[in-house]
Amino acid sequence: MLSPALSCTVALNADGTVETNWDEVIESFDDMGLKEDLLRGIYSYGFEKPSAIQQRAIKPLIMMRDTIAQAQSGTGKTATFTIGLLQNIDLSNRDCQALILAPTRELASQIVKVVMAIGDYLGVSTMVPLFMTRRNMLYGIFLASTAGLHRRYQRAPGHGEAAQRRPASCWHARARV
Repeated sequence: MLSPALSCTVALNADGTVETNWDEVIESFDDMGLKEDLLRGIYSYGFEKPSAIQQRAIKPLIMMRDTIAQAQSGTGKTATFTIGLLQNIDLSNRDCQALILAPTRELASQIVKVVMAIGDYLGVSTMVPLFMTRRNMLYGIFLASTAGLHRRYQRAPGHGEAAQRRPASCWHARARV
């Protein structure tokens, strides 16, 4: 369960109304206190101003709050959590710093495209291994600050071992990558 003091819920309804427990609305990416290279990536991706969900959900994500953002397709949810993740990546640390789980390869591929486009000027690297559970498959997207992630994964002993872990232990498996 999410702690009310450390969580944020934002729901954009079909009729355009917003239900949220987060009061702050930031109407410009420039006012969010983002890294310059991240702003360059956001604007080069084609964003001019934040959508309703982005105006309310990016700031709590940057503050490392547990955040639930619910909105219709095409409102910028993927970019919202991507911006929150990329703002918190330590560019001097070459280790894996984030893990995104997706239920389908198509969604994982879409997320990687958004991460790579918005994070283009930051020099982030991604990798998409397959995680299998007893009931279904999940695709994990590892994020690191440089291409070192690919080199480390390819030469790691037991290559492919992380791809056979349960989602609950994916984060622990990343230490071996």
